[in-house]
Amino acid sequence: MDGMGKREVEVSSSTRQEAQASIDGLYRSAWTLSALTIALERGIIAALSAPASAAELASRQGLSADLVSSVLDVLAAANLVTTEGDRYAAAPGFGELAQSEFLLADLRATLGANRELIVAAQTRNQVIGGWRTSDPIAVEAQGTVSTFVTRRLITEIFPALDGLDARLRADGAAALDVGAGAAGIPITLCRHYPRLRVVAIEPATSAMAIARRRVGDAELSDRIELREHTGEAISDHAAYDFIYIAQMFFPEAAVDGAFGAAVRALKPGGYLVTGAACSPGAGLVEAVSRLRSVAWSGAVRSAAEVMSRLTAAGLSEVRPGPAYGALQWIVGRRSA
Repeated sequence: MDGMGKREVEVSSSTRQEAQASIDGLYRSAWTLSALTIALERGIIAALSAPASAAELASRQGLSADLVSSVLDVLAAANLVTTEGDRYAAAPGFGELAQSEFLLADLRATLGANRELIVAAQTRNQVIGGWRTSDPIAVEAQGTVSTFVTRRLITEIFPALDGLDARLRADGAAALDVGAGAAGIPITLCRHYPRLRVVAIEPATSAMAIARRRVGDAELSDRIELREHTGEAISDHAAYDFIYIAQMFFPEAAVDGAFGAAVRALKPGGYLVTGAACSPGAGLVEAVSRLRSVAWSGAVRSAAEVMSRLTAAGLSEVRPGPAYGALQWIVGRRSA
């Protein structure tokens, strides 16, 4: 083999090794996410209120010591758990995160969406992308995520929307949630605004069943009306002070019809809030946001595109709000 040929083989071997190293890193990330999920689902992290050995934790949680030590060793390598001798403790900051319902709910929803995407890819002639899960764990988890998102809406977005807080506290206040899923948003809004009534629209029968149960458990059936149909089928006119529309989960064919119906349903001076869940850019964070958008809706819709389409639907004062991670809030108002 001449010198040039040998060099080409060496370069090819080197690039293959680099590619394999990247793939191996992804495998390790997948296993690390599994370890985190197991630790949260089985209460291993919750049991670490004080440093403990794997044997002690295994005995408390009814698990094998080998499983517990393996899970915690992975999390220690990921800097989420600390070790001293044979004893484990939650790393500073992680313990607080793990105590919140949000982390486990977000994991469940994310893993559920990934599972649906992979199953679709493995099924011949199956359309890949678009929120269609009937997995009750993933649906309920997304409802829990929505609860936390709504709290941020109330504290970070609503104060900047002139007059909205007062409108939602007034007698006869009404809101509409389009794409309500497991009803996390309606429940949270009603708990914060004691006079508010909410109509929640959700086309998926499986999600609607979970929403009914959650609304009943929250003792809010007298203030939250659940309707099982699509956003395009909204027939109300000038009925709501506030509308949230979860367009990031809508199939492309439904977006403009739902936007138009939602704008007509707003009272004059009422506000509409939505979000765009994908970002432009070449970085991994931005690229993953676009893949997630496809998993949820089957399409990539940027904030600029969503704002343009809301304006075309008749909404005025359409503007971007703050970003929450990869989610870009978008706000608009119906002319008074």
